[in-house]
Amino acid sequence: MLEEELPQEIVESEYKKYIPKECIKRLDFFIRKPIHNALTKLSGYDAAYVKEQYLKQFECMAPNYPHEEYTLMNKDVSNLRAKVLLRVTIEQVKYCEIDIGTWTTICRIEDISIFFIR
Repeated sequence: MLEEELPQEIVESEYKKYIPKECIKRLDFFIRKPIHNALTKLSGYDAAYVKEQYLKQFECMAPNYPHEEYTLMNKDVSNLRAKVLLRVTIEQVKYCEIDIGTWTTICRIEDISIFFIR
């Protein structure tokens, strides 16, 4: 609505274009008023501001997104086993021995990227 400078009335009347079908099936009877209220709150702001606020809110809700975690068993030279959590984020690869609880960085993603570019 803000990016394409569409009137709020048009977006409200064509709301089915913007919402997943599963949500519409479950909430169709109740959905018009919340849509109207949300779009009314957006009026007066520019698209860049709304996007920035959305990303800030998302970062608070999911601070580690996107990352992947893997639980591994590590066996050292003295045949002791340790449970290790490996975490890959957009910035780095790190691990934590679960019993100890301290995170150690293995490498930065930037370092891996440089390796593959060469």
